[in-house]
Amino acid sequence: MTRTLTCLLALGALALQACEEKAPLPMPQRSGTPAPQAPSQPAAAAPAQPPALAPAPNPPQADIGAFTVGGINLRVPPGWKPVPVASTPFAPVADLRFASPAGEARAAFFVVEGGGKDANLQRWQRQMTGVREPLITISEIAGLAVTRIDMLGEYRGMTPTGAAAPPVPNTRFVGVIIEGAARPVQVRITGPKEAVDAGLPSLDAMLGQMTMPK
Repeated sequence: MTRTLTCLLALGALALQACEEKAPLPMPQRSGTPAPQAPSQPAAAAPAQPPALAPAPNPPQADIGAFTVGGINLRVPPGWKPVPVASTPFAPVADLRFASPAGEARAAFFVVEGGGKDANLQRWQRQMTGVREPLITISEIAGLAVTRIDMLGEYRGMTPTGAAAPPVPNTRFVGVIIEGAARPVQVRITGPKEAVDAGLPSLDAMLGQMTMPK
């Protein structure tokens, strides 16, 4: 009996060992396995940038230019534009023009070659007819003596060659003689009355700011 029981126990132990040998081995765990990731989302579009604003247009600028006559430094005033001068003995050193609905005013700058102040004032008066009474004023600007004559009537000037030009009615003639610089300077402003009326303030401002080299 005892032998029989011993055999049965031995057979049971062998059967248990065979079952353990056939059991699947556990899968080894890999180190560094990445954690599961959420499904990728499409990249968000960059916010639209507002369109670049075009630069504001620059405000109109005054005409800029400088010139020297008889040792006097001047700058072209607003509204006046320089034009080329002829290469003739009677041509001005500088020639500025002012356009207006009434016509064109002209400011011609000369270096005085002969004759004194009084002789030139008389010559200008002879070029004008129908003038009631010329207005003559004397002042001082930047240490320079400035004599001015203002007339309205029919003007008969000269061409660049020195010949007499056809008479022009309704002309305002403003002549300026500047003394005290290296050489005397004359400024002759002529044109239709309305054109000279419009352009003269800026030209007067220019003369008020004239300078001489230090």
